[in-house]
Amino acid sequence: MASKTDRGERDIKSFLADVRSAMTRQPSANPGDDDNSTPEVQQSMWRAVLRCLPRDLEYVTADDSIDQNLRCPVCLAWLLDPVQLGCPAKHMLCRTCTSGLQVSPHRSVCPLDRCPFTETPPAAPAVVTSLNQLQVRCPYSAAGCSWIGNRGDLLQHTGCCDRALEECRQCGAHVRRCERLAHVHALEVGMQVQWNGSEGVGEVVRSDLLSDTVMVRFPEGIRSCLRCELVPASWTNVRPPTAADVNEGTTAHGTPAKARHAVENTNVQRRQAEIDSVLNVYEQAERINVCFVVDCTGSMRRHIEAVKTQIFGIVREMAARMPSSMMHIAFVGYRDHGDTIRLEEFPFTTSATEFKNFVDTVGAWGCGGDVPEDVLGGLQTALNLDWSIGGAATRVLIHIGDAPCHGHYYQDRDSFTRKDNYPDGDPEGIQPGVLLHNLRAKEVQYVFGKINSTTDKMIRLFDEEAGGDYIQVREMRDTRLVAETVTNSLHASVATTVTALSAGRRAPNVVKTSEDIPIWRDVVAQDIQLHRCQQVSSISDLCTGASASATQRMCMDVATVKLAALPFSQGETRAARYALMGGSHEMVAKHMKRAAFGDEDDDDAEGAASAADDDAAVELEELLSLSEVSSVAAFLADKFSADQESGKKVRFLESHVAVPQNSGKPFNLEDALPASEFRRFSNNIGWWEPDADELLMRFMRWTHDVTEGHMMVADLQGVRTADGFTLTDPCILCADVTRFGSGNLGPRALQRCATSLAARLDAPPKDSAWYLTPTIEASPAQWDVITGSAIAPFVPNKLKWAGGLTEEMATPPEASNTGGFLPALPTNFASKALTTALGKAGMRRSNAGTVNARPGMQEMAVDPLDVDAIIADLLVTSGGRRKTQLPSEKQVILLLRAARLSILAQPMLLELEAPLNILGDIHGQFSDLLHYFEMGKVEESSYLFLGDYVDRGKQSLEVMILLLALKVKRPENMFLLRGNHECASITRIYGFYDECKRRFNIKLWKLFCDVFNCFPAAAVIDEKIFCCHGGLSPELHHLDVVRGMSRPTDIPDTGVLCDLMWADPDKDVQGWYENDRGVSYCFGPDVAASFLAKHDLDLIVRAHQVVEDGYEFFAGRRLVTLFSAPNYCGEFDNSGALMEVRDDLECSFKLTRRVSKSHAK
Repeated sequence: MASKTDRGERDIKSFLADVRSAMTRQPSANPGDDDNSTPEVQQSMWRAVLRCLPRDLEYVTADDSIDQNLRCPVCLAWLLDPVQLGCPAKHMLCRTCTSGLQVSPHRSVCPLDRCPFTETPPAAPAVVTSLNQLQVRCPYSAAGCSWIGNRGDLLQHTGCCDRALEECRQCGAHVRRCERLAHVHALEVGMQVQWNGSEGVGEVVRSDLLSDTVMVRFPEGIRSCLRCELVPASWTNVRPPTAADVNEGTTAHGTPAKARHAVENTNVQRRQAEIDSVLNVYEQAERINVCFVVDCTGSMRRHIEAVKTQIFGIVREMAARMPSSMMHIAFVGYRDHGDTIRLEEFPFTTSATEFKNFVDTVGAWGCGGDVPEDVLGGLQTALNLDWSIGGAATRVLIHIGDAPCHGHYYQDRDSFTRKDNYPDGDPEGIQPGVLLHNLRAKEVQYVFGKINSTTDKMIRLFDEEAGGDYIQVREMRDTRLVAETVTNSLHASVATTVTALSAGRRAPNVVKTSEDIPIWRDVVAQDIQLHRCQQVSSISDLCTGASASATQRMCMDVATVKLAALPFSQGETRAARYALMGGSHEMVAKHMKRAAFGDEDDDDAEGAASAADDDAAVELEELLSLSEVSSVAAFLADKFSADQESGKKVRFLESHVAVPQNSGKPFNLEDALPASEFRRFSNNIGWWEPDADELLMRFMRWTHDVTEGHMMVADLQGVRTADGFTLTDPCILCADVTRFGSGNLGPRALQRCATSLAARLDAPPKDSAWYLTPTIEASPAQWDVITGSAIAPFVPNKLKWAGGLTEEMATPPEASNTGGFLPALPTNFASKALTTALGKAGMRRSNAGTVNARPGMQEMAVDPLDVDAIIADLLVTSGGRRKTQLPSEKQVILLLRAARLSILAQPMLLELEAPLNILGDIHGQFSDLLHYFEMGKVEESSYLFLGDYVDRGKQSLEVMILLLALKVKRPENMFLLRGNHECASITRIYGFYDECKRRFNIKLWKLFCDVFNCFPAAAVIDEKIFCCHGGLSPELHHLDVVRGMSRPTDIPDTGVLCDLMWADPDKDVQGWYENDRGVSYCFGPDVAASFLAKHDLDLIVRAHQVVEDGYEFFAGRRLVTLFSAPNYCGEFDNSGALMEVRDDLECSFKLTRRVSKSHAK
C-alpha cells in the first residue's frame, strides 16, 4: 500500500495535469509528430521543431572511414540532401548550397568548374546510404541527451527524445518534450482573460513568448500579470493555492508542508508580478517620441541653431537621467503662406546625426509678407507623423515660436497691431480646436516654448479649445537654456505618462494638511510602545545567503508622544505629522493614510471597520518593514561615511514603530530633519535629478558593491547639511523580492539603478571630444569604454618588419566523442593568462546590461549581467582537459545588450594605437582562439580582430560569447571589426543560425545579428596601418566615408561597406575587376599602392581568404592577408597567424599549426 506522502505526490501530479488540460484543451503527451491524423483521431497539439537534418550536426565518424568526396565542396560539410549537378564532372552539393547558382531562368553554373547545367537530380542511392551511416550525436546533447547513432536514424530518434524541442501548434512556443506538461500557452494580444479568479475580465495588450509576464488592461488600469495566473475568459478558472490550503490535512495540493511551499511560491510570484507591473509602466513611459515644431522665419535663426547644436546634449542628458529610455526625434519647420517652402518635415529617427544634418539644411527666412505665421500648418504636419513608432507611450510636441497664428481671434489686439493677411483665420480652413483634440486623442503632450508675449493669447485659447489643462508653457527666450528646458520638460512628460498609465492601479487618497506647528501645551500626550529595529552587526548580514532575521531584530520601549491634529505633508501612502516625544524631543510621525485618515462618513461604517481590521496586520507589517529599511540604510551610511577622506557624511534618520496603548493605529516615528530645503535626489528605479551630488551616487553604488550585488539603498531624499546629507524614507532594492516592503522592486530595479549610476559616475567630462560625438544608441552607461589620449602617439615614417617568425605547434582536438571538451592547454593558461589579464584590466565586476532595451525584452532582465562568470564558465577546467559551459539564455541576452552599447560607443572607423595583436578569420575554432590568447600575452596586450568569427566551425557560440564578454569587460583593449560572415543572410546558410537554433533558439540568433549590424567596418593603427576584413573599394575616396556610415546597418549588395567586407586582391589584375565570388571586386597591386599613397598610409592588413602560411604578402609588402583558423574546417593544411604590431610599428608574425594525430601521439 502506498504511503500517505506518495499518495500526496501523485495527487499533485494529477492536479497539475487536470489544470493544464483544462487550460490548454490538449490531449496527453504524444511522443511523436502527428501531422497526418485522421478526422477520427485528434491531431497532436505538438509538432517537432527539427523536421529535417540540421547543417551543424556533430559527427563522431572517423575521417578515414568514409569517402571524403562525400563532403560538399561549397560548405565543406558532409552532404545533406545531396543532389548531383548536371555538369560534366557530376559534382555533388547539398541542395541548399545550390541556391544562387542560377544565372538565367533555365540555366545554372557549377561553382567549381563554371560549366553550365540545367538539372539537379538526387544523388545515387548508394551515396545516400553511405551518408546515412555517418555516426552523429543527438542535436540536443547540450540539453542532456547522450544518444549517438546513424545519421539516417536521427529524425526517428528526435521524434521520441525527451530533450527534443517541440512547437506548440496553438501558440508557437518551443518546449522540450519532457517539459510539455508545464507549458502554458502564449496569450495573443486582444484576448480576453481573467487573472487569479477575479471576476473582472481584461484584455491582453502585450505578450512575449520569452517573458513570463503579460501586460493586461483591466477596468482599473494596466497590470503586469504572470502568464501562469491568467486564463482565457472562456476557460474554466482553477484557483492557485491559498493560505487556507495550509491548514487542510489532505488537499488538492498534497500535504500541508507542500501546500505551505505552494503558498510561499505563489506569494513570491504575486509579488514579482506586482513589481513587474510597476516597472513595466515606467519602461513603457520611457519610450519617448519628441517632435520639435519650430517657426523657421527670419527672426528664429538663433533658436533653430540652438535646437541643432543642443540636440546631442538633450539626448545624452535624457539617457543619463533614464538609461533605459529609447527616444525618437522628429522636426517640423513652418513659415507662412506665400513662402516658397512653407513646411519642412523630418520624420522620427533614433539618429541624432541625421536629425542635425537635416536641421543644418533648414534656413531662417521668409515671413509671408505679414507677422503671423502658419502655426496651424506646422501643427497639422506634426499631427500626421507616425507617433506610434517605437511603441512610445510618452509623446511630446515641443513648439517654439515667436508669432501667433493667423486670425485676429488669436491675437491680442491691444499689444499686437501688426498686419495679418488672413485676419479671419487659417486660409486652408484648419480648425485649431479639432487639430488640438486630435493631438490630445493621440496622447501627445504639448509643450510651448515662449519667446515673447505676442503668443500668450493664442496659447491660452489653444488650451481652452483642447479642453483645458493641456498646454505646458516653458520660457525659451534665452537660447542657451533650450537644452535644459527641453530636458526638464521631457522628464516631466515621462512622469506624467507614468501617472496616466498607473491610473486605476491605486486610488488617490488626498488628506487635508496644515503646516501650522501646534501649541504643544494644549495637546494631550498619549502612551505608546516604541519598537526599534536594531542594526546588523556586520555587512556580511546583508549579503546573499544571510538570514533575513539578521535585519529584523526588534527591541521595545515605552514613551509618551504628542501629535499634531493634521499632517503637514503627505506622500503617496503616508502622511507626516509634527510630533513631540518626552515633552521636548521634536519628531515626525508618519501614518498610513488609509489607516489614520480614512473617510469617517462612509455610509457602510461597519463594512469599512471590518475592512480596516483586515488590513491592520498588513499595514503593521509595512511599518515594520520601513523601520527595518531605515535601520539597514543608517548602518550602511555610517560605514560609508567612516571611509570618506573628504569628511562628508551621509546619514539616515532611523524610523521606529509606535503602537498607541489606547488601541489607536500604529505609525512610524523618527527625528525631525534639520531646517533646510527638502530635496528628492533619486528614486528606486534609477532616475536621478540632474544636479544630484556625486557623494550620494557613490554611496548608492557602494552599498551595491559591498553587499556583493545583493541589495542597494535607493530613493534618496532629504536635506543638505554643512558636513554632508541627512536623508529619510529610503528604499532598499534587494534580489529577494519578499523583503524590505513595497519599495523593494527587486533585481530589475537593481539593474536599472546600477546602469544609471554607471551613466553618471563613469561618463567622460562634458567638454571631452567624445561627449560631443552624436549618437542616441551609445548609452552613457558605456562612456568609460572610449579610448583616447591627450598625447599624440609617436608615428614612425615607415613600418619595420621583424627578421623572424615564431611558430608553435598546437595539439589538435581529440575525437568528437569527448563530449564538448577542447584540446588540453597549458595548465597555467586560465590562472596566469586570461584570468590575470582580466584582473590587470582594472575593471570592476560588470553589472551593466539593461540599457536601451529593445521593446518586448525588458521582462527578461531579472538577473544582473555577470561577465566574470560568463568568462569563467567558458574556461572550466576538468582534470587535464578543458570543457566549455555556455551561459544561460538570459545572461547571453544581457551580454548582447551591453556589448551592443559598448560597440556603438566607439566609431565606425576605429583609430587605435600600437602595440596591438591582430587576428584574422576564426570561424568558430574556439580552441585556436584560446591558444592565440596564450601566444599573444593577453595579460598585457590589446587585440584587433578582423571579422569572420562564426560559421564553418562547431563552436561559433563559444567564440562569439567570449569575445563579446571580453569586449564588455575590456572595451579599451578588445576591438572587433565586422566580416562578411557577420551578416544575417550568410550566417543563415553557413552554420551559425543552425547552431543558435540547436543550442538556444532563433530569437537569440536575431539578437546576435542585431549586434553584428553595429560592428565597426575598419580601423587605422597609428595613422599608418589600415585594417579591414575584405579589401578596398572604388568608392572609398576618403576615410571620412567610413566614419560617416550610420549604424546599425546590414551589409548591402554594393557600395563601400560591401567592398570592405568582400573585396579581394589579385596579383594578375590591374585596377578593378569583377570578383569571382559574384559580389564586390578584385583589385590589383596598383590600386593598393595608390590608396596607401593618397592617405599617407604604409600597410593594409586584411583577412577573408585562406592562405597556406597563415599570412601572405601582396603588392610588394604593401598588403598582407591574415588568416587565423589553422587546419581550416579540418580540410586545409594551412597554418594560422597572429600579427604583432609593437609600439614602434615593428611587425612580426606568430604562427600556429595543428599537428597530425599520429604526430601528436
